[in-house]
Amino acid sequence: MANAVSQMPTNAAAGLMGLGLGDARQNAVGMGSKPAVLRPLTPVPSSADAPYRSPYRVEGDVLYLVDQRRLPEVLEEQTCRRGSDIAFYLKAAGARGGPLMAQLGAYGLAMTARESIDRSAPQRVSELRRVTRAIAVSRPGSRMLGWALDHLNRVVESLGPDASGIEVSIALRSAADALAMEAQHDHAQIAQHVAALLPRPDGRSLHVLMHGDPGAMTSGMVGTAINALMLRAADDPGLQVWVTETRPYLEGARLATWELANAGIEHTLLPDTAVAALLDTEQIDAVLLGAEWIAANGDTANVIGSRSVAELAAGAARGPVPVYVCTPITTFDPDVPDGAAIPVDIRPARELGLYLSGVRMERLRGYNPGADVIPARRISAIVTEMGVLSPTDGDGLRRSLAERSAQRGLLVASSPATQAQPVGPAAVAPGANPVTAPPTSAD
Repeated sequence: MANAVSQMPTNAAAGLMGLGLGDARQNAVGMGSKPAVLRPLTPVPSSADAPYRSPYRVEGDVLYLVDQRRLPEVLEEQTCRRGSDIAFYLKAAGARGGPLMAQLGAYGLAMTARESIDRSAPQRVSELRRVTRAIAVSRPGSRMLGWALDHLNRVVESLGPDASGIEVSIALRSAADALAMEAQHDHAQIAQHVAALLPRPDGRSLHVLMHGDPGAMTSGMVGTAINALMLRAADDPGLQVWVTETRPYLEGARLATWELANAGIEHTLLPDTAVAALLDTEQIDAVLLGAEWIAANGDTANVIGSRSVAELAAGAARGPVPVYVCTPITTFDPDVPDGAAIPVDIRPARELGLYLSGVRMERLRGYNPGADVIPARRISAIVTEMGVLSPTDGDGLRRSLAERSAQRGLLVASSPATQAQPVGPAAVAPGANPVTAPPTSAD
């Protein structure tokens, strides 16, 4: 099922998940027996006429990955046949976003296990450890990537030392497929929660500010915030989205605008440095962000520049603008106490010149952190597949993580499962700021 979904245009996959999105003609193309548009390593000009595809697809033992470095000018797939290929493209920023990288990392270990079928047990263990390290260090600032690798290695441990190479290979491929399929279900639920949470202004359309690309290109097959906007656009055709460039990688300018254009959503691009001016002159109803790592106290790491946007939203001249973080609950890490303890991902300085003309970084020193940390007090709500949660309610976040683990059967490497309380969109009223509510525990 996961492999079939990866063949579809993104709107068809979203429709399968209950979002009811997209053009019926494109959905019909995506449901066919053959891939709709792309062939391996074949560049295709990006246009509104092409179905909006998943960032990766799996055919047999090969994973085809859309190279985000080429977007939006060229839509090109890279061929990944082994775990080391996945590690290379993650490190080179060919793919970004914790949810997407988690799925790719899982398939990377599954491909490694397949290649190691005929090796001895000690050799298989050694190779899996080597590839696990290579994938993990490729993007150390992603909580979900580490979580996925940990999950698959626990699957190996559960098989015991006498498991054959074939048994390990089948188990890891099954685990990777399950993780990918569950991720799409989670993202569809997040999109529905976000769509319900967003304000409904009187007498005008919704205006949203987005930093980064919380969509399918960083989530895999089904996006989170951008799919929520697709839902809202169905009954609010005047919906306006403001997108920051998100320097230096230009996730907003290159990826988010491409996704929004293919979804038919009206949007306007602005420099990161223009956020304050925008908030002073335009009525913005909400800020939408993704997340790479959420600490136990609710501090949240996201693509660089997110903290500036959140701080400016809190002090907007027209009044505070709610900031919603849209992310799977597995981004939450109860073992990291606060934002200061979240691992720092310092990217190569040369990336500062990749998309900025006239800059030759080999002659300059550079400081290029991949993410910064938004204080929990600046986040209005964390929207997950488990519902709308308060960033300051540590117990609620832990319960939701434990409940998600129990529901899906996935292993979570922290805090024992406790009896979860009901959570959902009603946990926080639309437009409300749960930060102003008293915490439910000492956390």
